[in-house]
Amino acid sequence: MSFNRPRLTGAAGQIGSIAVTLLGLLMLTFFIGRLMPANPVRAIVGEDATRETYEQVYRSLGLDRPLWEQFIYYLRDIFSGNFGTSIRTGQPVIQDIIHVMPATIELATFAIIIGAALGVPMGVLAAVKKDRWPDHVIRVVSLMGHSMPIFWTGMIALIIFYAHLGLVGGSGRMDQFYIGLVEDRAGFLLIDSLLAGEMDVFWSALNHLILPASLLG
Repeated sequence: MSFNRPRLTGAAGQIGSIAVTLLGLLMLTFFIGRLMPANPVRAIVGEDATRETYEQVYRSLGLDRPLWEQFIYYLRDIFSGNFGTSIRTGQPVIQDIIHVMPATIELATFAIIIGAALGVPMGVLAAVKKDRWPDHVIRVVSLMGHSMPIFWTGMIALIIFYAHLGLVGGSGRMDQFYIGLVEDRAGFLLIDSLLAGEMDVFWSALNHLILPASLLG
């Protein structure tokens, strides 16, 4: 039993650390949302709404309560799976998450494949050529890739490879011409286009996926 105690203590410490981190992230998300200059009530009711309508929505969102009480209700809703309603789409947030999840999984999968295909050989080469020029080049490239903000890298890559060279697709999951041609079955555009036999849509989706997946990888 004495051998199990350190393991149990270590596991409890890790669980406690995760719980504290999660609570901190929830607090940060909550208070950033409250400090933003955007008015969620005005975004819902519009600029021409009456004062009575504004006050009604204001109270229904719980914004008339103290911040600590709002945070308690926020935690309750989060842990019960109620993420509220999106101001932008007017739909439950969980539905919006489910709608975009396949695209996120598709992008993350390709990013992992590209990252592993490049990272493993580069790591092996850097180890074999330790303290020689391949090791130094790989180290500099890796540090640059981790140091530069992804949004800045993405904009620069779009300007170079999309706007100037035309080698990859731009924003979105495919060209505007192909939107609506493939039925949404699995939610994964590459799979759905193959199932539908629409190879033009498949290559367009792949062309739009290469750049963001390469940057993440």
